[in-house]
Amino acid sequence: MGAFSKLLPTIVVCYGIQVLGALYAIPAQDELFYDLFGCLTFLSAAGWSLYGPAIKAVYWDRLPAATLPPITAFAPRQIIMTAGLALWSVRLGSFLFQVCNLDLVSISLDLKLLLLARFEERRRLSLQ
Repeated sequence: MGAFSKLLPTIVVCYGIQVLGALYAIPAQDELFYDLFGCLTFLSAAGWSLYGPAIKAVYWDRLPAATLPPITAFAPRQIIMTAGLALWSVRLGSFLFQVCNLDLVSISLDLKLLLLARFEERRRLSLQ
């Protein structure tokens, strides 16, 4: 139960963020913010992996001597890995969000015609 009890808060945080995203996306049947919620989940898990035990000690266990540690209190590998994960998450999440929001007005006319031709061909094949 020891490993599970340490992972449980991270699981709850990640699942909670996904539920918040689903509360918007499912009724609206919209994937607009799907990638942003995924990015936020990664960032929250990374932040929780660093500060989760301290947050638990301060706010849940209410230990009088507990404080949130400064960033310099962590091992360099923890900081490097968390920073790498955060940079990749922000980069990928913002890219996917931009792709999702791609406005057809900004696409060149040739690409619009190609997309329209493919759509018409797929529609024609599905009607047969």
